[in-house]
Amino acid sequence: MNRTDSFQQFITSQSIQVDIFQFAINLIIAAILAYILKYLFISYASTNSNKKYFANNFVLLAMTTMLIITVVKSSLALSLGLVGALSIVRFRAPIKEPEELVYLFLTIAIGLGLGASQRVLTLVAFAMITLIIFISYKRKNSDIRRGRGMFMVISSKKEKIELNDVTKILKDFCDGIDLQRYDLSQDRTEISFIVDIKNPKDISVFTDKIKKLGSTVSINLMDYQDLNEV
Repeated sequence: MNRTDSFQQFITSQSIQVDIFQFAINLIIAAILAYILKYLFISYASTNSNKKYFANNFVLLAMTTMLIITVVKSSLALSLGLVGALSIVRFRAPIKEPEELVYLFLTIAIGLGLGASQRVLTLVAFAMITLIIFISYKRKNSDIRRGRGMFMVISSKKEKIELNDVTKILKDFCDGIDLQRYDLSQDRTEISFIVDIKNPKDISVFTDKIKKLGSTVSINLMDYQDLNEV
């Protein structure tokens, strides 16, 4: 037996039988956790991109990652072939916000953990991460809603205002931005925020910049605490 035959025999012998029942359970858990993560991203993420469109990929990504890890774990030969196949794949998906990248890594981590049959570890880690996301969101909102918290309404008639253009301006002058409502119709655009303004003296500066986005843009500002008392 030459070295080539010995190597081929070694490769083919390095395989593990996959328990289909356990695999199916892990696959279902991966789908459930990814769906929960999708809900967290849509509800709590501060990014202003199309959240639903982006988050729709979470379930498939988690399940696909788990399948890949299961294949890699079960067969050395298949794992080497998989590495060769994936080496020609090029990903060009634009990541606009670091927060989007974090959620993608969390989705992949779900697939990695369950694909490696680390069910308890994955569930515990996911529960802790979910708690951290929830606490961070509540803290961010509480910071916005006290002190210099202002309720801002931006409206425009017969002109479309891009949400990203508005948030880019506000980020330079506000410590926190909480989108409340975004209504877009053929003859009117209305955007509502709760903003934590860094310096009240800059209000005229950023409102003038926002008004330049359209000839019919109007802006209303009201103290958030006064709004709650109404």
